[in-house]
Amino acid sequence: LLCYTVAMLPSGWLIDRWGARNALVAYGFASAGFVALTGCVGLIWHEAQGVWLGLLVVRSLMGITNAPIHPASARLVFTHVPASAKSLANGLVTFAACVGIAATFYVLGTLMDQWGWPWSFLICSGLTAVVASVCLLSTSSDAPATVSSGGKATVCTAPRLADMVRLLTRRNIVLITLSYAALGFFQYLLFYWIEYYFETIQKQGVEIARQYTTLTILAKGVGMVLGGWL
Repeated sequence: LLCYTVAMLPSGWLIDRWGARNALVAYGFASAGFVALTGCVGLIWHEAQGVWLGLLVVRSLMGITNAPIHPASARLVFTHVPASAKSLANGLVTFAACVGIAATFYVLGTLMDQWGWPWSFLICSGLTAVVASVCLLSTSSDAPATVSSGGKATVCTAPRLADMVRLLTRRNIVLITLSYAALGFFQYLLFYWIEYYFETIQKQGVEIARQYTTLTILAKGVGMVLGGWL
C-alpha cells in the first residue's frame, strides 16, 4: 500500500504526458504479470519466511504498477465524457471497482477452496491478461484533453514540475487531499476487516461472512453511482 500510494503522484504526471489509455494498457498487462508471480511465490516457496519475503517484493512492485488506474480512469472521463455526465461516469467507474472488490470474496474464495491460493492467482492472471488484450485491441490512442474557454476549445498540455508544486500549495487542494486521507482510513479498514469481523468475531461462518461482505461493498458502489448522479 505504501508503494502504491507513493507512486500515485508520478503516475499522474506520466499519464498527463503519455496518455491515460497507454497507462491503463500497461497497468493491465503488468497486473497480469504480478498476479501470476503472486501465485508463483506460493508454488516455489513453502516455508513462511520465503512466502512472506516473496509476497512483500511482488506485491510492492504490483502496487507501483497499479497506481495509474484511478488517475488514468479519471483522465479518460475528463477527456471523453460531456461535462453534464462526468460525475456520473466517475461514479460508474468507482462502482465497477467496488464490483471487482466485492467479487473477490465469492470468486477468489471459491477458487481457493477448489484449487488453493497459488493456482487461484494464476487463473486470475490469465483473465486479467485477456481483459488487457481487449483494452489494447479495442481502443485507440489518446486524444488530447480539451477545455472550453469563451466558446473556444483549448488543448490541455502536460503540467511542468513547477506547476505540480504550486498545486500542492493551493488551500482547496490541500483540504480535499486531507478529506480523502480521512475517507481512505475508514475505507481500507472496512475492506480489510469486515469479512474477518463477520466470520471470526461474529462467528457467522465463511458463507455468511462472504455474503455480508459482498453486500456491504456493493452498497458502497451503488452509493458511488447515486453520488455521481446527484
